[in-house]
Amino acid sequence: MTPEEIEAPLRSRFEAELPARIDRYAKSRVHPVIPDGYFAAASSECRKLFVDGNFYGCITLAQAVAEGLARFVAEKSGMPVVDDH
Repeated sequence: MTPEEIEAPLRSRFEAELPARIDRYAKSRVHPVIPDGYFAAASSECRKLFVDGNFYGCITLAQAVAEGLARFVAEKSGMPVVDDH
């Protein structure tokens, strides 16, 4: 296949999905409390997955971030952390 033959269906799919992506982007926002450290990259990726319509990936990553954030808060607060692994 030529690049042009590959581009046409990809462009068509992108343009068909664009209104929903715009809507999801408008509905989501970056939380102002998240610092540019520990969880910023993962949180940004979570939003990107949601906007792109990759909902299972978004949910999975959000769960991982929530677990990491809970562990971080517990450790910084001097609470005991149980390692299940």
